[in-house]
Amino acid sequence: VASGCAGMEKSTYKMTVLPAPQGVADADRISIISVQNGTVNIGFSFDNYRNTDISIFNLMGQKIWENKGLAVKNDVVSIDLNGQAKGVLFINFLLDDNAMVSRKINYLK
Repeated sequence: VASGCAGMEKSTYKMTVLPAPQGVADADRISIISVQNGTVNIGFSFDNYRNTDISIFNLMGQKIWENKGLAVKNDVVSIDLNGQAKGVLFINFLLDDNAMVSRKINYLK
């Protein structure tokens, strides 16, 4: 039961907790290790090999880097972003089960 400000009626809400969608647990298995000297190092810690597509977008939504079908398990992937402008970048990982994981970085070179 939720009550609002004085003079407002009370409302009752029913909540249902749904199980996490498949792939959500994978978000904890992808980490940005470092961003330095124009290189982004990404760590993966999966139990089995996973195919992933990695796409990097700038703040304007322009795709500035992509690698499709990369097989990763317990790996570190280094991405050379030299030549790219400084700023906020978004890294999207599309896993083989269609789970999407996103990370935001501040790329300062």
